[in-house]
Amino acid sequence: MGRRGPGLSLSNPVRPVQDAYLRGLRAAGTGPRAVDAGTQGDDLAMTTPPAAAPHRETLPMVPSGPCWVCGGTSMARVFLSQIDLEGSYHDQFGPYAHADHPDYWVVRCRSCGFGQPETMPAPENFFDLLYAQPWWLQETLEAEFTNPYKDAVFGAVLDGLERRRAPGVPKTLLDVGTHVGRFLHLARQAGWEAEGAELNPLPAEFAARKTGLKIHQSRAQDLVNLGLRFGAVTMTDVLEHIPRPAPLVGQLRELLHPGGVVAIKVPHGTMQRVKERVRVARHPGREARRAHRIGVGTNYVHVNHFSVASLRECLERAGFRQVRVVPAPPEYIHPAPTRTRGQAAAALFRLGVYHASRLIPGGLHSPLCLHLQAFGVNPG
Repeated sequence: MGRRGPGLSLSNPVRPVQDAYLRGLRAAGTGPRAVDAGTQGDDLAMTTPPAAAPHRETLPMVPSGPCWVCGGTSMARVFLSQIDLEGSYHDQFGPYAHADHPDYWVVRCRSCGFGQPETMPAPENFFDLLYAQPWWLQETLEAEFTNPYKDAVFGAVLDGLERRRAPGVPKTLLDVGTHVGRFLHLARQAGWEAEGAELNPLPAEFAARKTGLKIHQSRAQDLVNLGLRFGAVTMTDVLEHIPRPAPLVGQLRELLHPGGVVAIKVPHGTMQRVKERVRVARHPGREARRAHRIGVGTNYVHVNHFSVASLRECLERAGFRQVRVVPAPPEYIHPAPTRTRGQAAAALFRLGVYHASRLIPGGLHSPLCLHLQAFGVNPG
């Protein structure tokens, strides 16, 4: 999740992959609206019986409870978001696979600034189904692995780990949510003995085959129970997708040796909302509104909206010390023969905004800071 390949819109990474998956199904005659090659136009209307209207139900929702970071109960409503399960790649949701669900509120904790949904989908396996993603194609996974669009992010993580690694702490690393394994590849080049954890079987199997490294298809708590320990644990663009993130951050600490370092990168929740509003204003229309929503079951599937203070508090409550939150570099299309002028201009703009957020006093808390990178040390 959150990892994109060449030629894919940085604002909508999954839908092109989903569409490619559906095209493959249709070509094989097994996807939606599969048509015999000799059947066209009016012949289709005469030979194809009308499809029955699918049975639709409203997705049941339950209260999300107190603040998932600090336990605060005073929450302020911030904005309405949507649950969009429309499309054949959401068929696993059965009667809920449509976009006509009521909107829900994203609320912000008045104590720590953390944002979360006011209500959550009631089915216990909702997120397991949402992240199953059976449409990954091998050529798409390969493109994800070879594309350097995220290397600035990964490089900043590795530099931060190296600066914070204490003498005597082994140079071993676990990347949680490793996807196709490009970060593991770069970490090994930087001298780390690296392993990954990835629940989605298709990217996990690809990463293991491509890197030759150990990829655990296990949850963090399972690895804790196995007694595994590392000198560093990383999680890049993953934590914003995990409901009730605090227990997971505590498990990351249990995976560290004393003196080990955690590195967690997430979108800056409030500022991401500002960015998507600007994008919709620049590209008005229904498709733009659908492409630039941040919510449960929409493009970004973000359930956690971290502020600087709430991200720091989440790590400190988990027992980390020497916690520091800084602006994280952006994703951008690197120089290449296929890069367009528009992509080059977008890259320069993203890098300019990032450096401004680092250099301007207060930039970390300003709309210039779109992504947050946190580091913390396990005191033992």
